[in-house]
Amino acid sequence: ATKASEMSNTEIEKLSLERDYNLFVLRRWRDDLNRARDERDAVFVLWHAFSKLDERDGPFPSQAAALTESLAAVANPLLVERFRKQPPASMSDVARVYGEMLAERNCAEPYPHSADEALRMTLRARSAPTAIPLADFEKIRGPGGDANIVRGLRTAIRKWQDEIAYRGLQPRAMSIENEKNPEPARVFIRGNPNNRGIEVPRQFLAVLSGRDRKPFREGSGRLELANAIAAADNPLTARVIVNRVWKWHFGQGIVATTSDFGMRGERPSHPALLDNLARGFIKEGWSLKKLHRRIMLSSTYRQASGERAKAAAVDPENRLLWRANRQRLDFESLRDSMLAAAGRLDRSAGGLPYALTARPSVPRRTVYAYFERGLLPDVLRTFDFANPDAHTAERFQTTVPQQALYLMNSSFVIEQARHLAARAEDAAQPDGERIGRLYRMAFSREAGKDEITWGLDYLRGEEAAGRGESSATVALEPRWLHGMGRYDAGTSRVIDFKTFRYFDQSQWQPAPIVPRPGLGGIRLSAKAGTVADDPSWAVIRRWRAVGDGVATIGGKLSCKIDKRGWGDGVRARIVHSRSGLLVEKIVKDDEQELAVSDIEVRAGDTIDFAVDALDDFENDDFTWDPVVTLRDKRGGKQSWQASDGFQEPQERPLGVWGRYAQVLLQ
Repeated sequence: ATKASEMSNTEIEKLSLERDYNLFVLRRWRDDLNRARDERDAVFVLWHAFSKLDERDGPFPSQAAALTESLAAVANPLLVERFRKQPPASMSDVARVYGEMLAERNCAEPYPHSADEALRMTLRARSAPTAIPLADFEKIRGPGGDANIVRGLRTAIRKWQDEIAYRGLQPRAMSIENEKNPEPARVFIRGNPNNRGIEVPRQFLAVLSGRDRKPFREGSGRLELANAIAAADNPLTARVIVNRVWKWHFGQGIVATTSDFGMRGERPSHPALLDNLARGFIKEGWSLKKLHRRIMLSSTYRQASGERAKAAAVDPENRLLWRANRQRLDFESLRDSMLAAAGRLDRSAGGLPYALTARPSVPRRTVYAYFERGLLPDVLRTFDFANPDAHTAERFQTTVPQQALYLMNSSFVIEQARHLAARAEDAAQPDGERIGRLYRMAFSREAGKDEITWGLDYLRGEEAAGRGESSATVALEPRWLHGMGRYDAGTSRVIDFKTFRYFDQSQWQPAPIVPRPGLGGIRLSAKAGTVADDPSWAVIRRWRAVGDGVATIGGKLSCKIDKRGWGDGVRARIVHSRSGLLVEKIVKDDEQELAVSDIEVRAGDTIDFAVDALDDFENDDFTWDPVVTLRDKRGGKQSWQASDGFQEPQERPLGVWGRYAQVLLQ
């Protein structure tokens, strides 16, 4: 290593292999020693001088003593003193002395004397060969213990992030830094940031400012901009807010174009009212609560929605507010009202979001549903949900067949109809009273006499036609179950098996939305799956036998690793409920056949196809579509492939009361 500064890349790679040195660190030391030689660094002057000694010119100690005296004026005085007391007998002695003296002064606090500080900075300076940047950590970690430590840290970080997300928090602190001297802003010619035009000072909009408009001076100007937007002498902000609140209460704003108060927007229907509300809003300290109260206690807001022929002839669009506008429910209110009628609405605030399309439905308020901007559920588009990728002043309202079909056929509406019917059920009361209870729950009002008569006629007609309550049961058939469980090495069996409760986006999962704390993104689709972060849990496809016979199992498991090479693959097991472990394989960046023959099964036996994460859950998505073939005693043969048996939740048909409740919900 004493000759490292003179080594070529090939020689230093050979040294790294022979001595088991880290090549990246060794190269850093070589480059630093070369720098020290070229700059005549006081710490390494003696090192480089000693490394050139040739014992053919005399004993090494006597030559070293002479060099120490000749270089005493330019070398580090602490090293000079040390080598004067005990001249080195070889370069090994030189290396030992350097190592001892550098180690003695390797501390966090600086030294008052320059000689000591120079030795300390050899290892502590930012440019020191030992000061390896965090970005280069992958180049120095070892293949054994270090890799396990990194894997453990990544697992801990992932679990921490999941736990943070579970509590509804961000996994990092978000902040904005207000620069004291930001770069002046310039016009980008034709929008090209590389083609800059004139400088534009940071200041408020000219159209809303007087002649004495002045540039912002405090850092980026964000605070001054915010104060200018909410200034009492800026009428636009208050008008816009007041107009939007008015729109939500009346269905249409005083200015119909709620995001356009310019020349191309519509004129206000009541300009004096708009200005009066805006002034009051500012005077009341910009309090939205007080603004709501003022509007809702007005006689205008408390009008009925009934028609008046004379008024309609003069103002058919009701711009002059001679009656209340009947307003259509948006999708969020529609969904929440159905949950409320069914007695299921969860009014709790905050928490983790959920998948809107998960089945069974999650009875939380729709405002807490999780949406991906580019992958909105079709039901939202059907009911005119606003595009989250663009500014949308108001939602368009359409009436299309898909809306009626959703209310007729969707699993969510059917589920709420079943709950509503069960909520009103009382065997001791006559049908007429039960109809009345349904009306009170669905509409918060009493049913009229005609409505009760119509309901009774409907019920009698359904029963007469043989479409009453169904008592049919479904026969037990061979099927695949999808869930998670643990493998007990002591008994070679799967324990704690739990079927996944929720189905969303063509996959079964343990919760309305994944990832979850500890479990990560565990899920199963028709042919693929994702393992749990916790390696003690395996994701499992379970096949259940309904007859006796001899089974044969086949199917290929594939687990691919990305270009970065993270991940250690997955472990797959096939476990029979009576015989125990049949096959166990580790698959990493490969595809392997997992096959077993001549397995004796009896009715009620299960065969589990379990996959877990080993030690590292990175890149642990897999595909596995196993098939089970069963030969019975009479020679008959039948096969069940996992993807063929993959089913969505099956809806139980509604009885006559459930169908009647669904009509009321519609």
